[in-house]
Amino acid sequence: MRTYGCSRARGADGRSWGWLRGVRQALRMRVGEVARRMKVGQSEIYRLEMAEVRDTITLRKLRVAAEAIGCELVYAVVPENGTLEDMAEALERERKKDETAKQKRLPKSDPYGLVKTVTAVMALAEWHRGKR
Repeated sequence: MRTYGCSRARGADGRSWGWLRGVRQALRMRVGEVARRMKVGQSEIYRLEMAEVRDTITLRKLRVAAEAIGCELVYAVVPENGTLEDMAEALERERKKDETAKQKRLPKSDPYGLVKTVTAVMALAEWHRGKR
């Protein structure tokens, strides 16, 4: 998971803490206070913080935990490089390039003589109808 601007909250020891623990500690909130606000045991708070670090927390639980520490969860999907407009233009160019390459692979004429064959079959059918 990549977050916009920085990867994860980290402690002084360089270990990844996750945003829940990082923000909770920055606010100097004790685990017990967060647990009380969420109406869960303290062990559940530690589990949530670890689940976030392991990328296994649900968005619902992350939102509830964020609200318990007085924050709002902001969830976003952003391009790795550039803007969405840049990405859309690049994808369109790629599609046009693929379509051009596809058209170059298609024969320009009727290589199997299908048009002539169908025309001949239709003429034969007309002739056969006339003989009845």
